[in-house]
Amino acid sequence: MKHVMFLFLSPFSGKDAHYKDIEREDEPTKFTNESALRWLIKHEFDGDAAQLSRMFILASKMVQSPMKDDPRTHLEFFIERAKMFAPAIDVKTFDYDENGSGDQNLMSVARIAGDIQQYARDVGDDVTLHVDLSGGMRPVNMIMLDVVRLLEYSGIKIGCLLYSNLQTKIVEPLDDIYALLQLTAGVEEFIQFGSVKALNDYYDAQDQSRLSDGLNRLRAAMENFSEQIKLCHYGQFEQAIKNLHDAVHDFKPADDNAQDLLMARLIDRIREMYAGTIKDRLVDDVELIRWCVKNDYVQQALTLYTERVPEYIGEHGWLVLSPEELKKLDERVANDKMHRNRWFYFLNEYPSSASDDKDRWLGMKPYAGAIKDSALNAIRKNNFDYDEWWSGVDARLKERDLTCTDEPRLRAQLELLSKLRAEPSPLMTLDDPMLDPIRKLIDALTSELTEMPKPKLRFNRMLNFISTGLKGEKLFEYFPNIAARLSAPFKVMLSQNVFALRIDQEKFLSIMDKYLRLKKERNQSNHAREDSGDFMTAIALKDFINVGLDELSEVSNRR
Repeated sequence: MKHVMFLFLSPFSGKDAHYKDIEREDEPTKFTNESALRWLIKHEFDGDAAQLSRMFILASKMVQSPMKDDPRTHLEFFIERAKMFAPAIDVKTFDYDENGSGDQNLMSVARIAGDIQQYARDVGDDVTLHVDLSGGMRPVNMIMLDVVRLLEYSGIKIGCLLYSNLQTKIVEPLDDIYALLQLTAGVEEFIQFGSVKALNDYYDAQDQSRLSDGLNRLRAAMENFSEQIKLCHYGQFEQAIKNLHDAVHDFKPADDNAQDLLMARLIDRIREMYAGTIKDRLVDDVELIRWCVKNDYVQQALTLYTERVPEYIGEHGWLVLSPEELKKLDERVANDKMHRNRWFYFLNEYPSSASDDKDRWLGMKPYAGAIKDSALNAIRKNNFDYDEWWSGVDARLKERDLTCTDEPRLRAQLELLSKLRAEPSPLMTLDDPMLDPIRKLIDALTSELTEMPKPKLRFNRMLNFISTGLKGEKLFEYFPNIAARLSAPFKVMLSQNVFALRIDQEKFLSIMDKYLRLKKERNQSNHAREDSGDFMTAIALKDFINVGLDELSEVSNRR
């Protein structure tokens, strides 16, 4: 284990001072920072100064200038004093410009943190950083704390944070105050990511006898919630949310307990986290999935969407089955070896045997090609109007029970191609972010396009590639899929009176189409399929989930 010290050097004032409870109290200190060094040697190293291997000093122009009536600089004199108490210590200094800009000060933070990290790598050993916060002007303490936080996140262990009180002549450890940063970071980590690691690190370092029962119950509820969001077993997850809700609701801080009072200042952030997901202690599945999306738990959102939306539909009474059909369904559910719930079983198993009418699936690929040709003709015209073009295409798709799997992406691609036809100059810089909607197309042709000096030639090559090179399934590698609606079998079930609806049929089919697309996406990701699915980015997937949730909420609120 190596120990290092970081400080901002104060100038020598010309006055001696006697600090209490430091190494060799009979020897007066010449610098405020000197007292912190000597306290560290006595209290952390039991007088063994050899344990402190290096000192990192932030030095202003003032301390690098000569002292009054002495050719030595303040810095040189301080190093002499430091070596009186730690003879083997190595010293590294960094310039600090008192009149420097914010950018320059940030550069100082990065350089100091980088040097300390490099030292840790060079010595090949664990390094503990001790910090003296006594010196410098007010902004310096912020800079030093920034360095400490950067290094802590990089794996450097933080030891003592010290402050030499000039009035009381006492060196004061500030570890408890610094730990507040970890507490607030821990609560934010829990809010953003559902993790309790930073919070556990904070509370594990506290006196356990001083943690109240209410606080421990809250911590246990947070830890259980964190565990269940990772596992995503709905029953346990539902209970974990209720437990967290109750623990937050019941938490009453004791007036004489510092840890309670600190948590009381932060608990509103936790309360906001599940606001809306629980109503009268009942979990709202739609809001729960929405929370997962908001907090980037995309896989959990997919799992909950797949497992819970059928139950949401059934429990809201949107489906009506005859007593005979309901009895048959329940018999099948009772014998289901996978132990699936009633409505999940109904909406996932029944459609597979609903229809043998395969004519609706024939001609899908040629039809998609026809739409491609229609799009190419449209964007070659002046004043391309996507909405006008799409209204005609959408009507023809619906006639054959077809759908575009990502119509907003298709819009972005065609409108960009139309813009490039009129003004192709952006194609001279192929990494321009505005070209992102057709990025895969550009990547496929980059070697050819870079050899073409004129942007118009580049555009024409892209159009030719779309027209002649993208046929059949290959078209869907670059543009959204035109496919049969996944919900089509439910139309057959409705026509056969397998069930009836209490909501609009088209709205139900739209809900089921989104559900089945997301179920397919979940299955592809769970089985690590090489094909990318319908969604090219996490943002597109999250947006699509939210559209599905909005649709469910809209229908629910109308009833």
